[in-house]
Amino acid sequence: MKSMKTFFKMLSIACALSCICGCTSITYTEAGASPEIKGGNGAYKQVLISNYGYYLFNCLPLGCGGLSDGSFELFSDNVNLDKAMKILKDECAKEKSESFSNVQVSQTSTCIFGWVPYIGTTLGIYWFKEIQISAAIYSENFKTERDAK
Repeated sequence: MKSMKTFFKMLSIACALSCICGCTSITYTEAGASPEIKGGNGAYKQVLISNYGYYLFNCLPLGCGGLSDGSFELFSDNVNLDKAMKILKDECAKEKSESFSNVQVSQTSTCIFGWVPYIGTTLGIYWFKEIQISAAIYSENFKTERDAK
């Protein structure tokens, strides 16, 4: 009986954490999969950086993605343009990129319980926020990857 209580306690904690966790994901195209651009700066990869998190009253962070791929942090506010651009800058440094272009940003903020009368629309208790950045990253390293294929 004691082990059953422990199991249900651990299951409740896991469910609660899954409701407040966010995540950061960084996705690249392969260098050979990107179409060649005539007159462009050379070989490039397209990168998509996505970060999301959950907030109380749209301002108090519960959990969101960290500043690296697949990470998350509790009670920190990383779902904003400054942090997303820092992640892009770090990825450019990691790939030894000379430049990037075609930066596109998308931000969303949605009240999860918006359909509940008074609680969702008036109080706006529980919010989901997401930011995505897409860019083309240019590097000489990508030319050798393309030639190898």
